[in-house]
Amino acid sequence: MRQLISGVRGTVDKFRASSRQRGFVDAAMAACALVALADKDHRLSEVVARDRVLHALSREQKIDVRRAVATYDRYHGLLLGDPPAGRRSLMDIVAGVKGDREQSETLIKVCLSIGKADQEFSARERAVVEEICNLLGLHPGDVGVYDL
Repeated sequence: MRQLISGVRGTVDKFRASSRQRGFVDAAMAACALVALADKDHRLSEVVARDRVLHALSREQKIDVRRAVATYDRYHGLLLGDPPAGRRSLMDIVAGVKGDREQSETLIKVCLSIGKADQEFSARERAVVEEICNLLGLHPGDVGVYDL
């Protein structure tokens, strides 16, 4: 009986970890889309930075990169189709990591890598990252937003 209960707990723990991981990847793709489209100039360097982020995440944890890219494309489409509603929806997704300091800080690092990918961290991109920091309860200065 103990073995059965232990097996069930193991399965539930794996499911929770997978769900938490999927939630973080969704939040990361939402944040990437928000920052990449902040200055209305979606550049190839930002897409390359997104792919580098996904590669780094896939080395640390098992993620479905194709699903993540499809999620990013869907979020990108939401922002282009109805910017105000898309923005609200994506910020709600990003808020899903609030309360987890490690994930929140990692998410800001992802945002910064997208914002600085083209060697120009525009005021609009910075404003989006600052807004995400505030949403997650982080001070932008503490997580490198103002670092040169």
